[in-house]
Amino acid sequence: MHTPTARITAVHGDRVSLIVDAPLACARCAAGKGCGAGLLGRRAAAKAFELPRPAGLGLCVGDEVTLDIQPERLLQASIWAYGLPLAAMLLGPVVAHWLWGPLSDSQLALASLAGLGLAIAVGRRLLVNEPCSGQLVPSISGHRPTST
Repeated sequence: MHTPTARITAVHGDRVSLIVDAPLACARCAAGKGCGAGLLGRRAAAKAFELPRPAGLGLCVGDEVTLDIQPERLLQASIWAYGLPLAAMLLGPVVAHWLWGPLSDSQLALASLAGLGLAIAVGRRLLVNEPCSGQLVPSISGHRPTST
């Protein structure tokens, strides 16, 4: 995955407003050989957001910064995004069979979809939770001042 850069649009005390030009996909994702993030976000517009201002960096409007996310946080997000729905789809029919005995193929397929729906609901709930979503926010790891 390549390291995205962002441009500072405003500095407000301990926070900075940034804009990141899309696409942020790595070469593998853009070629359709990676996790798929590049396939959906390829034509996306620039993204604007705020981050905490790191101490010790003299950030000014117009400066470019490098964004980074901790690898273990990225792995955690991947597990929640891909692992939870997969596990729920596989366990849905198992739990349904355990609760109601032998079921038809269509009933097992419905149990699998019910597991997927439950995983999506749980995943959304987790991402709304501040400690979880706060861990998945990138941080500023580098700084290149504007040459004015």
